[in-house]
Amino acid sequence: MMLIGIAHATVEAHRDTWAFLLQVAGNEKHFHIPGRVEDHDGFVSVRFSGPSLVAAITSLAHVTHTADSPVTRAIADHIHGKITVAVQAIIDNPSRDGDGTPVRIVIDDRAATDEPGGE
Repeated sequence: MMLIGIAHATVEAHRDTWAFLLQVAGNEKHFHIPGRVEDHDGFVSVRFSGPSLVAAITSLAHVTHTADSPVTRAIADHIHGKITVAVQAIIDNPSRDGDGTPVRIVIDDRAATDEPGGE
């Protein structure tokens, strides 16, 4: 998968989801563990590079198809889907005049709220 125009992205997720993602993609050679993770009462913001995002997507896809545990496959599939949808939206509608703000990928299915970071 090519990430056209995505130099970096911010992934926002529950701390446990972040831990799962690290466990799945952490050993992939193109996945670089970010130096800083912002924790907001158990909901984290993590800035990824484009190559790390590709590594996460491919690692999650692999786990989705090969893990013995159906729970592990389901979690991997859910996270993979959230990231892939966000990336595909950028590929389908690239911004030629972007301001350098990282793509924001939220892995949370709660209803939208008026609070900052709510999706």
